[in-house]
Amino acid sequence: MLLVDSDIRKLIDGNVLLTRDIPKDEAYRSITSIAYDLHTEYFAISETAQLPTYDLNPGESVFVGCCEEIRLPDDMVARVILRNSRIRQGLSLEAPVYQPGHHTLVFFRITNVSHEVISLNRDKGIAAIMFEQLDHKPDHPYDGTFQKELSFQNMGSYAKQYRLEMTTLEEKADSIKHLERNIYSNIITLMTIFIALFSLINVNIELAYAEVIERQRMIVFNLTTIGSIAFLVSLIQMCFAHKKGIWVGILLVISLVILGLAVKVAI
Repeated sequence: MLLVDSDIRKLIDGNVLLTRDIPKDEAYRSITSIAYDLHTEYFAISETAQLPTYDLNPGESVFVGCCEEIRLPDDMVARVILRNSRIRQGLSLEAPVYQPGHHTLVFFRITNVSHEVISLNRDKGIAAIMFEQLDHKPDHPYDGTFQKELSFQNMGSYAKQYRLEMTTLEEKADSIKHLERNIYSNIITLMTIFIALFSLINVNIELAYAEVIERQRMIVFNLTTIGSIAFLVSLIQMCFAHKKGIWVGILLVISLVILGLAVKVAI
């Protein structure tokens, strides 16, 4: 059975819903027909970073710590819901179902699903809490990690396990980034080689037909062009490729040797 306004007022009077520093008359005004409008105390970036205001970027999430504390009896659950105005603004909310026997401050997470930055502060409400009376008590009321969470604990005792999973995901993301970087460097390298080769062939053909250049100068020109191409390719691989094989160093040495040979022929 979902509790209505008069029932929620009794929860406040009976210290099931503790409004802490909020005056009782203001708490009563926060009661709606089937819910209670929660008051924001801070925006939690971490266990130590708790801010009174926060600019939420598109796609970003932040935890909200409320002024309200709940001490649910063993035959009651509570749900946090997003206010209609905030849904239309572009916010999305994730929150646990607070189980029978749960004693905690109220926390929830919001995400900006719009395309604009949303400025948040403690003065404007975000969410409400609803209470539901159970037909009977469960055999095992809540006694989990987040029991008596009176300050933000982030992942609580699950931190080690979840951080390991998050590290694995980050490693996979890095692997994809490195793969993209290698593809990018290889594409640039191939484009450089093709453009340089076509240019080299066209210039040599034109010079051969024109017969306006000596053979020695043509050799110097070709050696200089090939050496420059090899040097440029090695630089591209050193700058962009994630895994730099020994062939990059060999190519760099070859390019320098060719350029040196071109200088020698020219002299």
